[in-house]
Amino acid sequence: MNCSLFAVPDLAEISRHVRQYLLRNSKSPQSLIEHTGRRGVYRLNTANSAVARQLLLKFSENMAAGEEEPDDNPVPHEDRSLSLFD
Repeated sequence: MNCSLFAVPDLAEISRHVRQYLLRNSKSPQSLIEHTGRRGVYRLNTANSAVARQLLLKFSENMAAGEEEPDDNPVPHEDRSLSLFD
């Protein structure tokens, strides 16, 4: 929104806009963003916000029930790739 090929964005205005957004949207316990207690550090509020939980990626659910996690020393497997020229 603030970037353009023909105009230089005002970084002070962008910073002010981001600060105002964070202050406005981190006050409620159910808000998407929560303040961590450290100055200038915010995070997604996954404890109380269903919207924030939807933004999380869960890689462990992609594994099938019978599959094991890959080890550091993989065993060479048979090459089952198809040839494009046969």
